[in-house]
Amino acid sequence: MRAAFPGLLVEGDLDGRSGPLDTEQGVHITGSVRADLALRTAGDLEVEGQVEAGARIEAGGQVKVRGGILGRDTRIVAHGGVRAGRIEAAEVVARGDVVVAGYVRHARVRASGGVVVEQGGLLGGEIRAVTHVAIGGAVGAPSGEGTLIDIVADPEAAARLAKVEEGLQLCERDIGRILRALGAAAVRAGEIEAAVGRLSAGKRKFAIEILKQLQQLMQLREQLLSKRQVYQQHGAQTLSQARVSAAGRVFQGTCIRLGGRRLDLSAPLDAPVFYLTEEGIRW
Repeated sequence: MRAAFPGLLVEGDLDGRSGPLDTEQGVHITGSVRADLALRTAGDLEVEGQVEAGARIEAGGQVKVRGGILGRDTRIVAHGGVRAGRIEAAEVVARGDVVVAGYVRHARVRASGGVVVEQGGLLGGEIRAVTHVAIGGAVGAPSGEGTLIDIVADPEAAARLAKVEEGLQLCERDIGRILRALGAAAVRAGEIEAAVGRLSAGKRKFAIEILKQLQQLMQLREQLLSKRQVYQQHGAQTLSQARVSAAGRVFQGTCIRLGGRRLDLSAPLDAPVFYLTEEGIRW
């Protein structure tokens, strides 16, 4: 007897008769998601079968597909992690980890955590992750088919850093505007006092208000500089700890990228672990 599912239970396949599906509940499908179907859930999604070509899925939580995620036009976006039996030619985007029991072939996989292929290998396509990529088999093929593994900055962290950089630019712009109004070249006590002293008595009252704004901007600038340093240090530490590993052979034609550094393999390597140093990518 099947245990009660605390969400929407779809007995059998999600197909043209039962889909597309848009719900705030979690979804459990005992069959497959058939070709070209659209599914959105605010919760978790579990599919006991497979996701077929052309399906479009967005989940607010975790996604678990016991079979394969298949098809060049198939796309899954999960705000949690993704676990699948295999991925072939599809696109998978996850804010958590992506774990695949079997193989990944000619797919596009992006994870804000790590990517693990437990038993099989990786052939063609591209994998982008933030923390680590671990392949339980071979990477690429003796024919030299192009395969990309890329360790990238966390998209959310990169967005936070970009927002801080934008705030700093605005601060610098407003500080420059106030300095020009005061006739000062830089934010130095002597220059500011001299500039205010050259003003008429009527304009000095206005200058006091301007100086209050300048003080607030300088405080904000220091806060933003401190945030930028924290974000940059965190990014550098994450990158220094990142690893790309394979239990099998990594063939020529494979490209490894770590933090903008690139390594194109011209000869196969057996069970390497790639990491980043100041000199470049090492193994």
